[in-house]
Amino acid sequence: PLPAMPPPVRGGVVQCQIVEAAGLPKMDLFRSVDPYVLVFCSDPLGHNTTGAVSYRTDVKPRNRNPVWEEECEIPLVGGVNTLTCTIFDKDEVTSDDLVGCVHVYLHDLDPGVEIDEWFDVVNPNMDAHRLKDARLHLKVTYMPTIDGVPVTMDMDEFASVQMPVESVRAPPGLR
Repeated sequence: PLPAMPPPVRGGVVQCQIVEAAGLPKMDLFRSVDPYVLVFCSDPLGHNTTGAVSYRTDVKPRNRNPVWEEECEIPLVGGVNTLTCTIFDKDEVTSDDLVGCVHVYLHDLDPGVEIDEWFDVVNPNMDAHRLKDARLHLKVTYMPTIDGVPVTMDMDEFASVQMPVESVRAPPGLR
């Protein structure tokens, strides 16, 4: 009998550009908001799966409409289904305050195709009226691989656990 093939190794990266935010609420009594964004991948329960492999933007002092134009790549590991961007308000004296989050569901994205969208910022522990204008502008590209080969097919095939490695097509230029 033939030896059993090991399961395909799923990996890749999510490329993310944190472009800007708009309409962030005032978070401090005397000041505006000093926002920064923490970017990481999470599992279906919302747990950070990338641990130390996350990205943090610069703090933009006293700015409710900050522009970052910062780029990062977050590695994909098993169980990841969401790119999470969490906006915090930097505080010098107390711990930083959560402004809100944006979740980008990777299964909604076509592999290798950049999306360029504004996302609503959500925070279930804050009065929704305070966040009604808060949005985050992101450019995101989902770049999954199987056994190191870029995936360039529809997500139904990618989601299939028993997919033979032969069915993975290399992108043009790598054939």
